[in-house]
Amino acid sequence: MSTRVNSLGKFDLIMEETGSAQVAMQATGMLNTNGIMCFLGIYSSTTAPEDIGEFYKDVVLGNKTFFGSVNANISYFRMGLKDFAEIEKRFNGILRDTISARIPSEEYQKAYAQHKDTIKTVIRFND
Repeated sequence: MSTRVNSLGKFDLIMEETGSAQVAMQATGMLNTNGIMCFLGIYSSTTAPEDIGEFYKDVVLGNKTFFGSVNANISYFRMGLKDFAEIEKRFNGILRDTISARIPSEEYQKAYAQHKDTIKTVIRFND
């Protein structure tokens, strides 16, 4: 990665949409601990020179979240909500239980405190 790119530091949120697998992999190295990265590009197959074991270790120990998204209309989001509801029903609240704390937006600082029993914290912006 170029010195100029490295000088930018780490980011909490990265929206990657270049479609270049090499650029996307470089961008993952710029993701901060507890960061979130969304892949929006369509990537061609390529052989990665990176150590994938180190990459996965960084993802797990850094509590990083990666997800992809495609263009979709409102009907797809409704289907997703329906699927989440079905998972909750079939597996007795498994998704709900991954959220350890729900913090009101006025107390957002509490969301950044480290607690050994915390899985995920959600900041509520309205009730």
